Amino acid sequence: MTHMIKILVVDDEPMNRMVMNELLGPDFDLKCVEDSQACFDLLDSWLPDLILMDVKMPGIDGLEACRRIKLKPETEFIPVIFVSALGFPDERIAGYEAGGDDYIVKPFSEEELLSKIRLSIDNGKKLKEFKEKYQESSKMAMMAMTNTAEIGNILNFYQDSFNINTHEEVADKILDVLSGYGLNAVVGIFALEESVYKSNIGAVRAIEMSVIEELRKRETIFSSGARSAYSYSNITILALNMPIDDEEKYGRLRDHLAMLAEGGNARIISLIAQNERNKHQTHLQQLVNATGNALMALEKQQSSNRDALTNIMGVLSDDVESSFFSLGLTEGQEVSLRNIIKNTEDQASAIFGKDIILRRELESIMLSLKQTG
Repeated sequence: MTHMIKILVVDDEPMNRMVMNELLGPDFDLKCVEDSQACFDLLDSWLPDLILMDVKMPGIDGLEACRRIKLKPETEFIPVIFVSALGFPDERIAGYEAGGDDYIVKPFSEEELLSKIRLSIDNGKKLKEFKEKYQESSKMAMMAMTNTAEIGNILNFYQDSFNINTHEEVADKILDVLSGYGLNAVVGIFALEESVYKSNIGAVRAIEMSVIEELRKRETIFSSGARSAYSYSNITILALNMPIDDEEKYGRLRDHLAMLAEGGNARIISLIAQNERNKHQTHLQQLVNATGNALMALEKQQSSNRDALTNIMGVLSDDVESSFFSLGLTEGQEVSLRNIIKNTEDQASAIFGKDIILRRELESIMLSLKQTG
């Protein structure tokens, strides 16, 4: 069944309504009312494709009626053609300023009336389609801007995370982002033997810790009603008030929270590795310091031993020299004995020289360890 174009005639003169009914009744779905209030009442239940509006009427005139019609969202795109005996420029301008789509001056021809009706209906449809497309484009642009701003918060978190040095700071930064999204959440962080729980709505309850501990084992994304959890190896984010009544926003926030959890988990892994490196460096420094102290003690002891040996060898040499008269040795035997003593002194000095070389090698190793650390 072909849809008939619906036209509403608003005119206080019965003769004018009868003429319109004769001209338009056979080809259009036509209704006629006698004043503006009757027009408003009818529009509550029946929306025409076009309104033919008289200008001069008792009570609310046609210009004011048109203004009110154009102010309501459900009727703003209905074309209004003023039909009046007043055709001066001022009257036409007043009709235009009231929101009218066209102006017909009485008397008019049937051809003019039908032409303006079809043209106004066509223009009204195009205007409505244009505004709907504009509204849709504006909505999509606003969504894109919103999404960009939300992702910007995540990128800021990624950038700031390089300066974060504790697990508590990681949790605080994530909760700051979630608060910006209007989300209430609990964050659990797990690193070796340490566990951190934080919330942006007060103290973390025991049941929330228990849920996070259970979710941690799964390392997955889990949703139940307004609650969603994002769990990785070292972090779990539990959002408590996801916007389940806004499907588009809900899906957008799910993606954002997954990125936050993944970025937070990466930073925690980095902090764990950094802490292990710091422990290793501390231990290495302690070993270097202990080795340095041992070398200093060894050098001191070697110096003392060297002095003692030199003194002993000197006393031995003096005692041997003084005993030559009583031993009755030949000159050759005395020379031989002196050479033995001298060789022993040289050998002892050589041993201490090797110790000095070894100490220098150890000091070089210690320097390398310090630079590596």
